[in-house]
Amino acid sequence: MFRNIKIKTKLVISSLLVSIFALGVVGGLSFNAAKKALENELFDKASSLSEEKELLLEAFLETQLANLRYLAQDPTVVRLTKKMVNFDGSSSEEDQQDAYQELKKHLTAFADFYGGPGMDGGTYADVMIADLTGYMWIGTYGPDEGGNEFDTEWFRESNKGIYLGDISYNPTMRQTTQIAAIPIKDGQKHIAILQLETNIRSINEIVNRPSERGIAGDSYILSSGNVILTDLVSDKKARGNHQINNIATQAARETGEEVALLYDNHNDVSVVGSVHQFSNLQGGHGGDDHDLLVDLEWLIVTELEVSETVGALRNQLILFSFLVILMTAILFYLMASAISKSIKKVRNVAIEIARGNMDVEVDISGKDEIAELSQAIEKMRTSLRVVMEEYERKLQ
Repeated sequence: MFRNIKIKTKLVISSLLVSIFALGVVGGLSFNAAKKALENELFDKASSLSEEKELLLEAFLETQLANLRYLAQDPTVVRLTKKMVNFDGSSSEEDQQDAYQELKKHLTAFADFYGGPGMDGGTYADVMIADLTGYMWIGTYGPDEGGNEFDTEWFRESNKGIYLGDISYNPTMRQTTQIAAIPIKDGQKHIAILQLETNIRSINEIVNRPSERGIAGDSYILSSGNVILTDLVSDKKARGNHQINNIATQAARETGEEVALLYDNHNDVSVVGSVHQFSNLQGGHGGDDHDLLVDLEWLIVTELEVSETVGALRNQLILFSFLVILMTAILFYLMASAISKSIKKVRNVAIEIARGNMDVEVDISGKDEIAELSQAIEKMRTSLRVVMEEYERKLQ
């Protein structure tokens, strides 16, 4: 069947087959090399993003702890708290009530400065004060006044000193929050416990803050038990419901160092992930509260989807291959047309010679095989013409 196809078509088909084969081999090698380079670039981006988010998160938490200390040491807070809880037994009920009203107004003004109630977009879900028995005297936004917090972890631990808790859902406040607490002191004596309960919206904004990476993926915090603590862009229901135990989190826990690996995330999507211990950056700024942050045992995770970038690379390679094949086809078509045109000239001369027309000439110049063939036919034509002229003379 191939013998019945014209030479121009044969040349074009052959060139396309060779081009496709060559592109397949070279394209496959190039794709693998480019994919590896992209993955390395994603590793660097994921690591850089994790460090950036960690530094911002450290600064945010240290600011909250600084606010906690500021309030606990505020002379107005100390004076009014001492009177409200009747620490020395000298306050009347009227004095306690007056102190309560004034102190609640003072604390609410502080919380309002940071945006008001957490449910309405503010930083703090609540600012509370409990006496040493756990009785909750003040809750700026929450319904906890009059309750008892004696058996709670934050109350027990804050009696020993400053306390920073994990992120958890507060069903009373109907918010996911993080609690920090500290004793309010009169001199060296504890007179009450102050608690700041932060809505984690601000933490989510830090962890999920937009970047210029232009690549799909997630950043999130894992608890000491590897449970997702913050919102995911790709999965709004993952927070608090997924425990992440993969090769990257296991390696980060075991080594205490940053781990960057290629793995499948909890949605079985291939990602490049950077995982490391929170507040464990080499060269990190540290600070007075560094140990509190380390004791949270958080992992900061940044995952960038490989499929999206590899898919884009594959599409670019396919488009490039198509353009190369198209340009190759056009080039070989033009070359085949030129060859075919020369062959047709030789063929037409041969047909004229066969008809007895010896005056036709082959005017193809060059040094290729077709030119040599045309020269041979021209010699043949000349020889035949001489023979025919000689023959005609003899007939006369």
